Amino acid sequence: MKTFLDCFPCFLKQAIECARLSSDDPHIHRKTADRIMKILLNLDAGLSPPSIAREVYAEIKNITGNEDPYCQIKKKDNRQMMDMYKEMKKLISGKNSLYMACKISAGGNMIDSGTGRRKDSHGSKEINDILKTEPVQDDFRQLEEGLENSRNLLFIGDNAGEIVADKLLIREIQDKCPKLNIKYAVRELPVINDATMNDALEVGMDKLCEIISNGDSAPGTELRKCSKKFKEIFSDADLIISKGQGNFETLSGNADNRIFFLLIAKCPVIAQHLDVPIGSMLIKKNDKSFS
Repeated sequence: MKTFLDCFPCFLKQAIECARLSSDDPHIHRKTADRIMKILLNLDAGLSPPSIAREVYAEIKNITGNEDPYCQIKKKDNRQMMDMYKEMKKLISGKNSLYMACKISAGGNMIDSGTGRRKDSHGSKEINDILKTEPVQDDFRQLEEGLENSRNLLFIGDNAGEIVADKLLIREIQDKCPKLNIKYAVRELPVINDATMNDALEVGMDKLCEIISNGDSAPGTELRKCSKKFKEIFSDADLIISKGQGNFETLSGNADNRIFFLLIAKCPVIAQHLDVPIGSMLIKKNDKSFS
């Protein structure tokens, strides 16, 4: 997915927020804003938003010296969601348990510091609201069939906190498809509140499946920038579950029908691109029309 004009003020807003999390010095904040505006003026708008974000956040790290400004936010999100884990587990049951877990995983995508629609509270009401939500685009049956006929699943995670909801879905997938080999992918380095290896270990994802890094620091999955090992795992996967907007922006629009996107369309640009209302839930098989 290409970068739209409306993405540019959003990049600047995110950069200033990140600078303020990284430092209390207003001179650093101004320096960050000035440098990011120059970067945005010279970058190719044909790049995907996560590709541009990679450059933006790398520059913020250079200016502020803070490698992980969202560290405490990520830890808080992980704790809150882990406190909810047993309750979420109780809420999904019966023959539709996999579908309910799929919706909880998609709904967890609201935990996002990279958009203006971040969900800070994660309680019983929010979980029940998610379970009552119907995806506006719903290819769950195709996903279910794909899982039943696959040997290797690559599950590409998105944000900290949200990964706990992914953990719930992976457990359900394992119950339904015990012979399925599952790998869970995270970012190589901290960027916004995206999950890294440390975040995944913090919530015990390693107790369920193998955790791998994609080898890149963009808030998405730009295959040409990912590690050789990740690209091999990606190529060998029979089925790929892609979580969140950043992964959608980088993986959508090609002919790869192994990919299923689970996300909330939080951003007005993405909602318009998908022709859905803002806040819509999607469980959607990859489609050329996404490009």
